[in-house]
Amino acid sequence: MEAARKEKDLGNDKYKEKKLQEALVHYTRSLDLLPRDNELSHLVLSNRALVHIEQRNFLQAEKDCSDAIEIHSRWAKAWHRRGVARCKQGKLEEAMKDLEEALKIEPN
Repeated sequence: MEAARKEKDLGNDKYKEKKLQEALVHYTRSLDLLPRDNELSHLVLSNRALVHIEQRNFLQAEKDCSDAIEIHSRWAKAWHRRGVARCKQGKLEEAMKDLEEALKIEPN
């Protein structure tokens, strides 16, 4: 678990430096070290989705967010990011539902 957390933190650092491909590598390594339903998995998936969005890889971002939501359905960031990814793909009705769900969970 500690190694997975370290990889996540390295991913966060690389993301802040705008080294998106390196961030993606660290987030993926973190996920490889974690059981799917681990308390950290939904955070890493959501972070990796954000990188995918910035890289305009919207389908993969949507998948990562869906996986994060499956693990932790009350994680507003995953709903929001999936809504953004779906909007960018032209899936406007689905995007609206996701964004509304994010607002229900976290109104502020």
